[in-house]
Amino acid sequence: IIIAHPNFKDSLANRTIIENLKADFPNATYHDLQALYPDFKIDVAHEQEALLKAQTIVFEFPFYWYFAPAILKQYLDTVFTYGFAYGSTAKLGGKNLIYSFTTGSSIQDYQKEGAIKHDLQDFLIQFSKIAAFCNLNFYELHSCGMMYLEGQSTLDDKLKVINKARDHALKLSHLIQSLA
Repeated sequence: IIIAHPNFKDSLANRTIIENLKADFPNATYHDLQALYPDFKIDVAHEQEALLKAQTIVFEFPFYWYFAPAILKQYLDTVFTYGFAYGSTAKLGGKNLIYSFTTGSSIQDYQKEGAIKHDLQDFLIQFSKIAAFCNLNFYELHSCGMMYLEGQSTLDDKLKVINKARDHALKLSHLIQSLA
């Protein structure tokens, strides 16, 4: 499980999701990319070795600026290389890749009539294309409206985010189990 959050310790939603996953999958490998590589110098050999051991790979991240955080892009650029992730000697093909993410904006905002003027799916084609290019089985799970700002949001907002995050984690756990 690859955690790609620039400020994971302060993320109520993503932290809650990971805490619940750790309860369900205590033996899974968890890599907090920002904590491991604050300088963005990813240990490619280590990360590739970890991916080879997994049948299911989960990218857990917040969706903002209409993509994944920079650390996940850096990870993809350096770890998903020719000969490893794609090409005639690729080693990842046939594994499962789950993009699990949260958005601060509501699902209503991610509609053509909403504030963003596009459906959320309009922004996700690159995720499915990466998986297809690497011959990975693609899955996506998202939860919208997961914004909580300490000192600005209400207690009710906090409880809603926690409940949504727990529900997201439960759905993700079921998806992972179904792929085992």
